[in-house]
Amino acid sequence: MGTPRAPLGLDTTCLYVFASYCRLVLWIFFFFYLKYCIFWIYFYFSLNFSSFCLS
Repeated sequence: MGTPRAPLGLDTTCLYVFASYCRLVLWIFFFFYLKYCIFWIYFYFSLNFSSFCLS
């Protein structure tokens, strides 16, 4: 009974570390993606606004 328990505990610890690491990486990617999207939306709107003002 005691032997299958140790690898399971090890697996859950590894999964927990892996999940927290993945979450951190996803948050970083999400943050950069959000900044990138905001930049492009701002760029697009400023271009449209300038063309609208010129026309």
